[in-house]
Amino acid sequence: MTAKPVAVVVGGGISGALSAKALADRGFHVRLFEKYPHPSTVFSPTDISYNISLGPRGQDALRKLGVSKIKKGVFTKYIARHVKQSVKVLQRARPDLSVASHNLAFSILRNAEDAGVEMNFEHTLKDVDFDNKVAEFSKIYNESMKVKYDLLVAADGSKSTVRQKLVEDSSIELKVHVVEDAMEYQCVILPHWRDIICHQVLYTTKLKSVPPETVHTWADKASNFLCLSSPFGDKTLMTMICPVGTLDGLKKKENFGLFLSILLEDVTEQARAEISRQLARGTPSTGSTCVWPSSIGFPAHQVLLMGDAAHGMFSSLGQSCNAALESVLCLANATDACEESVGTKKYIEQIVSIYVDLRKDDAIAAVDLTYNGFGGTNNRIIVHGS
Repeated sequence: MTAKPVAVVVGGGISGALSAKALADRGFHVRLFEKYPHPSTVFSPTDISYNISLGPRGQDALRKLGVSKIKKGVFTKYIARHVKQSVKVLQRARPDLSVASHNLAFSILRNAEDAGVEMNFEHTLKDVDFDNKVAEFSKIYNESMKVKYDLLVAADGSKSTVRQKLVEDSSIELKVHVVEDAMEYQCVILPHWRDIICHQVLYTTKLKSVPPETVHTWADKASNFLCLSSPFGDKTLMTMICPVGTLDGLKKKENFGLFLSILLEDVTEQARAEISRQLARGTPSTGSTCVWPSSIGFPAHQVLLMGDAAHGMFSSLGQSCNAALESVLCLANATDACEESVGTKKYIEQIVSIYVDLRKDDAIAAVDLTYNGFGGTNNRIIVHGS
């Protein structure tokens, strides 16, 4: 290779955009393809979406990859655990960064654009010729386009099309095991947590001055509530996690009040009534998965899997984004390690090989940890495996 190597990144989410930036910073001509419109046409900066909690690992990865300040993030320094009219406040060793998912995506996309990444939104992957290193994309009302690549990065989610194409290719040995989460998620927006928690509870537990940078949690063996300080003014984003079918069952029986009074004992009646109202009119989301591929990179074909395509995780523990950011950092480190091979035929193969060595074992361990985490394996449904 004498010209800049071409990297095609499939998927414009957080891991795809960050991979694109990392490769562009290291001398690649990067072409990113995303099937959905640019987030700026879907969300406004003031919209509220689900929050991502970036721990020290995720924050360190962003810093090392040169991502500038994340807009509208809130550092959470404490965790308040509410159990049966008692509250225990724990201080984090290092604060987490709570940020709306679309704001994090905005920030990383801006960084990728500044790095010179070519953005192609509303392009759907149709096929990949792994032997000739050609990816084919289609856009609504347009003819399909074929794009040659030197490196193909599959960052297209837990139901990755690239990964499925690899499985279907008889010349490539890849097996994938997928387990679907049997938990459902629904968010409500409330006034600040100070107006939600019963003052009597705070008084009796001597928590008159709980710091505002606090994540509040309520949990039992089956369900979980997370109460996060929202980065949008004096509001609280509360997320409920429970087994699939729980919310529909409560709607039919119209007994949200009893359920919430047991789980959220120290929350005011007025707040519980508002939570019930929003849960009753809303629709829960489902569908997160754990993914175990037999490999996350294919040096001979110059393809690698990134983010949820490589190590999908249940949303219950919220570690998927942190793991994805760490994987991109491994890709950057692998590329840096091959600097002396730039321009040679083995350059891309070496990058993919080192990436696999750096990341595969940790990625599998992370998925295993999430699978055995909150909710337990009894609440998981096997979708398919091979």
